[in-house]
Amino acid sequence: MKVSSNPLTKLFLLLFFIMVNSAYALDKDKVMLEWDNIPFAKEYQVEIRNKQGKVFFKKIVSENKIELEISPDDYEKRISVINKLGEIDTTSDWTPFSIRFAEGRIKVIQKWEKVTGSAYYILEIENEQGKIIQRRKTESEELELGLNPGNYKKRLIVMNKLDEVELESEWIPFSVVEIFTPELKDANTKEVITTDKKNPELNLDGIHFENGIEVIIESNSHKIPISELKIETENKIKIILSTADTPPGFYTLKMKNLKSKTSTYPQYLKLEVSSKGKLLSKGMQNWEILLRSALFAGWGEVYGGDTYKNSAYKKRGYAYGGLFIVSGAYFLKLVTDFQKNSNNLKKDSLANIALTAAIPDDLETAKTFMVLSSANQIISNHNSLKSISNDSLKVSYVLIGIYLIQLVDAYFINRDMNRLYDPSPTGFKLDITREPAYSNYQKPQENLLLYYKFSF
Repeated sequence: MKVSSNPLTKLFLLLFFIMVNSAYALDKDKVMLEWDNIPFAKEYQVEIRNKQGKVFFKKIVSENKIELEISPDDYEKRISVINKLGEIDTTSDWTPFSIRFAEGRIKVIQKWEKVTGSAYYILEIENEQGKIIQRRKTESEELELGLNPGNYKKRLIVMNKLDEVELESEWIPFSVVEIFTPELKDANTKEVITTDKKNPELNLDGIHFENGIEVIIESNSHKIPISELKIETENKIKIILSTADTPPGFYTLKMKNLKSKTSTYPQYLKLEVSSKGKLLSKGMQNWEILLRSALFAGWGEVYGGDTYKNSAYKKRGYAYGGLFIVSGAYFLKLVTDFQKNSNNLKKDSLANIALTAAIPDDLETAKTFMVLSSANQIISNHNSLKSISNDSLKVSYVLIGIYLIQLVDAYFINRDMNRLYDPSPTGFKLDITREPAYSNYQKPQENLLLYYKFSF
């Protein structure tokens, strides 16, 4: 900071530092910037810079206030006191201030293509009564406006470097519509339903529930079908769910009006296994899914899908089982063919030996032909057996692969089910859970909590 040695300056310097600077809306797009008066000041130099640190406004005024036409945003200002000699006596530090839209106004961004040869643009906004309510000058191809909901017209004027009108568009009508994001009245609300209720009803209490609202209740792997959605009032929605094939677990609620942002409420709904279902799931602590898959490929997945109403598990189980049966049947066919060909080879070899021995020694040519023919047949049968043996080995690898893959899949399914419903009473358990913390009508914030449980 520059400080003059003038005693009067020093006297009022403290007042300058504690002066109350304010920016308030004077008109629709005008702002009044005001500061405390300094008695010895002849004039003031006002400087304003944007968030990038670029000074875009610099002006000398005679009063302790200035009227600005400036877009809503965050800025910094600096005021310099000019004494009677026309010299800058004192300069303040850069101090931040913000311009915000008046309550009820909506941020509207207008964009257009760059016009070659233009020096700057003038955008005019006309209201429904035909009165021009805004006339904004800019060198960029974008302007941010603050408008109340309603119908308007706009016109763009292109100015050249001689400050002459180069181009002028027609008046183009447009509308400003206020868009609200639907929100729950209590963001901490949690719902619990059980699997024995096939069509449970949910009542959502909140704000901004509009016609055409989209409501989604889903987990990472499953989406609960909504059979009926009724908007009773702007603050209440009635929903009928279809949970017949829905696996238990935690589900996130998402709501979205037309063109609005999506409001998300993690773990809003918990679908629990009913008392009947819990009796079925008790055996899960003995790793029943894994044991069934160990006995036969795919059985555990099908069982888990039936027990926990997860069609994806059942489909995988049927796929594993089908592939295992087909591959097993083909393997058995190859084994049967190998045994059959092996027996035929023995019989043919014995028959050829007998025929060769029956040929008289003086018929050497015939005997030689018979020996060569028998050898050729033996080689051919041996090659056939070798091919069958190689195919059997490949199919056995496929069978082992299918079995191991489905066994690993069954293990993870069983493990996830155990964690979700009845954690094992023995061993070590480490859960890392995200517990969302909410504030009404605000976006959720997440705190990471670690939960350790030791039990033996």
